[in-house]
Amino acid sequence: MSTETYLLLRKEGTVIAQPLAAPETGELLVSLLQQGFVLDPRQILAGNSRQALACHEQEIGALPGIQGTRRAGRPS
Repeated sequence: MSTETYLLLRKEGTVIAQPLAAPETGELLVSLLQQGFVLDPRQILAGNSRQALACHEQEIGALPGIQGTRRAGRPS
């Protein structure tokens, strides 16, 4: 299985994992940023958006005092 670089976008407990190389990423990023999402400074290498979100949750779960997030995969 190949891996892709995923960007993470956050808003009010929701996290979206978006593949950086996907053709729609540019337009999608503009739209989500206009809706108040914030681009996470980290990028994650994963096989799909579910794996990227799981990796993110593992990292967050390792931090003290951080609450869980609602997961959102790649918007259709």
